[in-house]
Amino acid sequence: MKNKIILCICNLSLPLLCHAVDIALLKGGERRPCVIAGVEGETVLVETRPVPDFPPVSVRIPRNQISGIEFGPDAQRDALIQKATLAQLPELKLLWERFAPLLNCEDSPSARIGLRYGLVLLESDNTAQREWALPVFAKIAEYAWHPNDRDAARQGKLRALMAINQVPEAVAAASELLKSDAALSPPLAAEARLILGKNTEAELRQLLEENPRWEEDDAVRTKRNRLYHCALDLYLLPALLPDVSPELALRGLWGAFGIHRLCGDQALAAETARDLIAFYPSTTFAKESAKFLDSLPAELRNSDSERDARDAVAKPIGNKKHENASSSSSSQAAPTASAPASSAPHKRKRSGT
Repeated sequence: MKNKIILCICNLSLPLLCHAVDIALLKGGERRPCVIAGVEGETVLVETRPVPDFPPVSVRIPRNQISGIEFGPDAQRDALIQKATLAQLPELKLLWERFAPLLNCEDSPSARIGLRYGLVLLESDNTAQREWALPVFAKIAEYAWHPNDRDAARQGKLRALMAINQVPEAVAAASELLKSDAALSPPLAAEARLILGKNTEAELRQLLEENPRWEEDDAVRTKRNRLYHCALDLYLLPALLPDVSPELALRGLWGAFGIHRLCGDQALAAETARDLIAFYPSTTFAKESAKFLDSLPAELRNSDSERDARDAVAKPIGNKKHENASSSSSSQAAPTASAPASSAPHKRKRSGT
């Protein structure tokens, strides 16, 4: 009966796999073409076609007889991994359960399957489903073959902790990661900084609510300024890191925009809002930024320091004879000859308060 259930699962759950051609490398030297259908205990389930033009049959191969597996491409499976939504959770779950035991196999799709499964779980409104993501990411972080997959899973763990409202645990994990001597992938480092930025923003918000006259207290003012600069640094650094996704950079820039608004610095908030609109025009963040700019007085709404800087650079400096006429004039004109400020958020100069 148990064998019938396994065969039923292999046949009905994922017809996607029939399009892949894998190679099981047996210790005796045989290369057996097959489709890896999953793992049960100490056996690998494969679908093979011993007779051409006949239906495939399911075969069990003891794991201790396999020296390795060469995983073939599967366009349909890859499409599911890339585009799966909550509607495909059952398929992803089954695919993950079948491939999870192969996480430590080189080139296995297990990690990609699990990472996508975990991220889709985090999109759910169901708290229990979001909680399921945590052990998925934890397993990948421990057993995945490739270090990039392990880092991606650690990043997923941070997101999962935030999603299930385990904020202290997420902050502690993020702090530990950034304090460690281990080299972190840019996305993992960015995720950790964004979590710490959000936590620092919460501290700053609470301090301002409890101390509306913070400027009059030296100790409170010092703490406020420290939290302000710390939060901005944590939010903006992800935009400086190479190989960071636009989604992470966007979250950092949006966080910085919130800090400027929280602290009443409308001018810097306006500059950041313009960046959000320029670099992420199709997002809801850009729409909210546009609403904010529309709410500002005309003087602030129409002010643009980067545009002014570009205009200053474009303005003719004058001929050399005029420059040599007065050394003082020349020294004053020199700064306008500097390179124009870039409009990219990671190159924007930020002034403190």
